[in-house]
Amino acid sequence: MSRQQRIQRRCLPPPLTYCPLSTRRSSYPSWVILKGSSTPVVFKTSDLSNDAVQALLHSDQVFPVPPMVNDIAEALPWMLVVDNFPLQFSYQEVLFQLLHVCDWNSPLHISPYDAHFKISLVVAERILWKVFHPVIISEAMDLIRLHLIERWGARITFAGFQNILTEICGIIFNNYCVDILPTTVCLFSQI
Repeated sequence: MSRQQRIQRRCLPPPLTYCPLSTRRSSYPSWVILKGSSTPVVFKTSDLSNDAVQALLHSDQVFPVPPMVNDIAEALPWMLVVDNFPLQFSYQEVLFQLLHVCDWNSPLHISPYDAHFKISLVVAERILWKVFHPVIISEAMDLIRLHLIERWGARITFAGFQNILTEICGIIFNNYCVDILPTTVCLFSQI
């Protein structure tokens, strides 16, 4: 065998012993969001049967949640826990923002790459308007925006939405605890 034949033989891929019949992969998104008449509803597909998931996905009322923002959908039940009192105010806002992420045809569509940053700012603003005096809101939003950009930057999608919200609440309450509205102090003392 000549040298050229040996080189050609080495470059050939090994013969296949197994050939898959199909390259299609049947999988469902981890989360789906149902756009309702008043409030969207998020479902974890593993909690539903296959038939229910298929029926939901074939309807015009359901959008799959992109994998990049699954952590936002996972954080929704956590936001309603009593210990997360200020986050309860922003639960519906997060639902609607998540719907805008999933609805690619919406004029209000949010890119999944920008979702963590934009939704975090919406949550922060909602908390500030509900719990604090209005005079600090502009300053606090600038501080939070700066913190998110400096701390996370483009890596914010990998930070985990719960972690981001916990940081935001910490920043707000550590820097502006003296500016809490008097009616809110009563609510905090009941928890």
